[in-house]
Amino acid sequence: MVNTARDCLMSLSAYARRAGRRCLAAGLLVALWLVSAVAMAAVTADVDRTRLYQDELLTLTIRADFPAANEPLDLTALTTLFEVVGQSQTTQSRYSTAQGQERWREWRLQLQPREIGTLAIPNFTLGGDQSSPIMVTVMDPADRQEGLPEEAVILSAVIDDERLYIGQSTTLTINLDYQVRLQGNFDQLDLSAFDAEKLNEDNTQTRHGGQPYRRYQLVYRLTPERDGTLSIPEIRFVGQYESSNYGQQLRMHRIHPGFDVEVKPIPASYPADAVWLPAEAVTLSDNLGASVQAEVGEHLDWQIRTRIEGQPATQLPDPLATLAEDDFRLYRNSPEFSQPGGQQQRTDQAALVFAQPGRYDLPAVRVPWWNTNTDELQYAELPARTVRIEGISSEAMDRLADPARQPGSGSGESAEAQDAEPAADRLSGVWPWVSASLGIGWLATALVFWASHRYLKRRLQQTTLSSGRDVTTPPAPARDEMTRAARDGDVGAYHTALLRWLRRQPERTPGQLRTRLEEPEQATLTQVEAYLFAASAETTAPDQAALVALNDAVLALQHPTDKASEPNVMTLYP
Repeated sequence: MVNTARDCLMSLSAYARRAGRRCLAAGLLVALWLVSAVAMAAVTADVDRTRLYQDELLTLTIRADFPAANEPLDLTALTTLFEVVGQSQTTQSRYSTAQGQERWREWRLQLQPREIGTLAIPNFTLGGDQSSPIMVTVMDPADRQEGLPEEAVILSAVIDDERLYIGQSTTLTINLDYQVRLQGNFDQLDLSAFDAEKLNEDNTQTRHGGQPYRRYQLVYRLTPERDGTLSIPEIRFVGQYESSNYGQQLRMHRIHPGFDVEVKPIPASYPADAVWLPAEAVTLSDNLGASVQAEVGEHLDWQIRTRIEGQPATQLPDPLATLAEDDFRLYRNSPEFSQPGGQQQRTDQAALVFAQPGRYDLPAVRVPWWNTNTDELQYAELPARTVRIEGISSEAMDRLADPARQPGSGSGESAEAQDAEPAADRLSGVWPWVSASLGIGWLATALVFWASHRYLKRRLQQTTLSSGRDVTTPPAPARDEMTRAARDGDVGAYHTALLRWLRRQPERTPGQLRTRLEEPEQATLTQVEAYLFAASAETTAPDQAALVALNDAVLALQHPTDKASEPNVMTLYP
């Protein structure tokens, strides 16, 4: 009985051992299957580290087998928590006897965290397969134990004025002074609240406490476009420096707290129809004297210089914008901007042309501006001028050239003649004596003229013999100079000769001459004046053929009694 029981126990123990071995084998098979399933996953994601500071980068690698890799990679969810600062992709393949031909694609992304805390890299779905999410811990850079002395890298920022008006510019200067080998950038420099313009970026030398430093400097001009409190957020520099431990690159950062700028609105006392101009100083000057003299049709050059302090010259308005052109024509050039002696200056070039003789008052030029030092309205001003224009107007020249337009001519003469008949009858006995007196006077005048002619002829011959010069050769007529300049295509010389020629014509100015020309010649004359007195980058001179055609048309209008530009010295009644 005892033997039988022992045999039974031995049989059960052997069975249990065999059953355990079978369970272990089955477990191993299940584990191998699970590992194989993971290895054969079509989409995987991995990072090079799961703990980092916010100013550092991590590398995310996403792998997908084909054909799932043919689908585009969706990064929408990822970019809500991370900024993708770099991206690349490769396609690889290999062959093995166990797996056969394998092909896959890898995306490598350089990521910078947008927030501090525990962030999740989401899963990625391609071809129905999905990767697993990854949790990343992001730490505050301010908690980093750098080991770099604070005085080794110094970040400073200065703003010229923290209380401004709308449109008033100020300057922001950022200095990074360092004594170590440093690389990095300003990863937070938000100037979007202003109209910002970079004025300078430079590397120089400076000293702190007698110690030499290298300086990296940024200078910006900031102009507010709305009132209220505008903020410049904290300015942060993030970089790497080389430590003394075998040249190891260590991370560092410096932070400036930023600025709050108070911006005031346009004062209610400022003229509503004027250009808003806040500045420290504005001055006007020009090249004209207190009294100006010119001739009819002459182009009087006028140069106006406007200087400003505390603002760029491009903010200056047009000083002649409100000048009324009632008594003259004004030809304008484009303004020029410069910095003579470091001052901001706008220069306006113009040409004044008066069509009628007389005395004119050139009105004062006033530019309103707001003095930001005294908070009051002021005016930059050019005083009014008196301009005296000499010459003969076109209307007077027309009356001299056309006797029919003289006062008392035409139908009025017959009426006056009828009224004068009774008086003529009463004075009929006087007229013979008057006629005899006039006849004697005429003979006396002829004798005097004959004697003076002989005297002048002898003096001319004596002068010629004594000096050896030919005094009988008159200067070249203006019409010849016009023809020569037109054939040479010289626009400036032609216009000068034309003005000289016009002084002896009924049309005393180019504007009056233009009314008698045909349309093509009118256009050419306008182009000549625009090229000389209102030139811009688009203005071109007329070609030689157009200038010759204009000259021919002008000379065809010449008064028949005026064949030369100079009078004959022996003409009794020029």
